[in-house]
Amino acid sequence: MTGKKIAFIVVPCQEVERPPCASAVLYSTTKQDGHDLIIMDMNLWLYKSLDGESWRTLDYYWKTSHINDETDKVAPIIDKWFSRYIKLILAKKPDLIGITVFTKWSTRATIILLNMFKKMKIDIPIIVGGSGLTTPFRVNLTSTSQSVKVELESDFAEYLLSNDLITDYIIGDAEISFNEYLKGNF
Repeated sequence: MTGKKIAFIVVPCQEVERPPCASAVLYSTTKQDGHDLIIMDMNLWLYKSLDGESWRTLDYYWKTSHINDETDKVAPIIDKWFSRYIKLILAKKPDLIGITVFTKWSTRATIILLNMFKKMKIDIPIIVGGSGLTTPFRVNLTSTSQSVKVELESDFAEYLLSNDLITDYIIGDAEISFNEYLKGNF
């Protein structure tokens, strides 16, 4: 996989004031191997794009593991803004989509984004990584607009793979394992 164009997505929910450094590290290491890593910080993009009330509503929604009164309020925000973001990703014409699941609070946004990719029948390999993959998770996610209901407890990465939402996942220090993956060593 030499010379690939990779859209690297930072999904919500991370603190906007303290973004994870994974994207900067991966940019540097993949560049050295001749790849074009396009960092697409969805968290920051949403923060800049949404009004304050919508941002707070989403932020609360990402961090809540149960369905609450916000679900109906959140669905139109998600549909509108996630669809726009997917268009931005596809406009870059990536050969590969990489998504960092930095924390367990990123799982809900990741599931929604990946389900939207799946419904659109996007024919681009998707790989995920990050510490949020290996933590046991329990999420109850219902979105009428997304037609997704998940209520389970499992390893997040295995859930994504078994539901055909991703092509592969990487566990370990990304600056090593991601580059090995790109070289075909996995």
